[in-house]
Amino acid sequence: MSLYALVFFLKTSKFDVVPLSAIRSEPKLSKLELTKVRKGSRFYSAKLLFFGSKDLCEERLDLAEEVSAVLSDSYFARKNKLSHEKALIPSPPQREIMKKIDETKDDLVFETYVLRTQLQKMSSGERRFNLLEDKLEEILRRLAPVKEKTA
Repeated sequence: MSLYALVFFLKTSKFDVVPLSAIRSEPKLSKLELTKVRKGSRFYSAKLLFFGSKDLCEERLDLAEEVSAVLSDSYFARKNKLSHEKALIPSPPQREIMKKIDETKDDLVFETYVLRTQLQKMSSGERRFNLLEDKLEEILRRLAPVKEKTA
């Protein structure tokens, strides 16, 4: 029974099943190590993922391709989200403009408060003036007309 290996080629980002004889160095599974694997007449950098019979490696190949598709979809979705979020980060000139807008907004809020307070005072003063005017008219109406003395 000849042994095969499931490998991941870095250059093409593809999985493949190759015979152990196609691996240049002593085959060992390691998360960090890369090795050279013959594909056609050339050697390429690859990551060794699994050793076993050809049938077993091909089963794992199907699984690896499915997992890779899911992972790459989520990777690109995350990458797009990050680039979109990065695009939302304002540049220094934009931050300066936003700061000035905030300051102007704060000034407008304060000025609006001052104007509203003054309008309330004026309205209150006008009501008091109208009440005093009504009272004065009532007092004048109650007073008997003063006759002028003729000299």
